[in-house]
Amino acid sequence: MEQVDALRDGLRDLMKVVRLLKQQHSSEPGALAPGVAGVLGAIERLEGGCHLKELAAACALDQSTTSRAVSAFVQDGLVRRVADPRDGRASFLELTGEGRDALRRADDRYAALLAAALRDWSPADAELFAGLLRRFATSLSESHPASKTENHPASKTENHPASKTENHAASKSQNHAASKSQNHAASNSENQPASKSENHPASKTLEATR
Repeated sequence: MEQVDALRDGLRDLMKVVRLLKQQHSSEPGALAPGVAGVLGAIERLEGGCHLKELAAACALDQSTTSRAVSAFVQDGLVRRVADPRDGRASFLELTGEGRDALRRADDRYAALLAAALRDWSPADAELFAGLLRRFATSLSESHPASKTENHPASKTENHPASKTENHAASKSQNHAASKSQNHAASNSENQPASKSENHPASKTLEATR
C-alpha cells in the first residue's frame, strides 16, 4: 500500500502541474489546447484513411463528441473533409495548411516544456521514465477499460438486480410515476450539463479526455 500511496501522491502532483500549464496556455493567443493538439495529431497520423470512426477510436472519444470537435475544426480552417472515392456517403479528414502550422507550433511548445523539465536528467533516466510511463498507462487502461464505464452507463443502472426486484414488486402506477420522475431528473442532471460542455468550442469538449 505504501507504493500505491506514493504513486497516488505523485499523480496528484502531476495533475496539479498540468492544471497550471493549462492556465498559462489559456492566456497565450492562438495557442492550441492540449486536447485539440491531440486530436489534430491523430488526424495527421491517420491521414490517408482517417474517417470519423477511426479518429474517435484513436482518441478514445465517443463519435458524437468527435463529430462536434471536427465540425469546429473545419469551421476554424484547421481540418477539411475530403470525399471518399470508395464511398460517396463518407469522407476522409485531413489537416489544412493552417492546421499543420498550428500543430507544429503546439508540438514545439510542448517539446520545449518537456526539454526544460528534463534538463537535469540523464538520457538514461529520461528513457527509463518514458518506458515506465507507457507501461503504467497500458496497465491502468487494461485494469479498468474506459469502455466498461462509458459505453453502457444506462445498462448498469437499469439492469441492476436491485432495480429488477423493485420494479417487479412495485405496482404499475408506481412504476409509471417513477419512470416519469426519473427520466425528468436524468434529463435535467445529465443531458443539460453535458450539452453545455460538449457543444462548446472544441477545446473545452476535448479537455475532458486528455
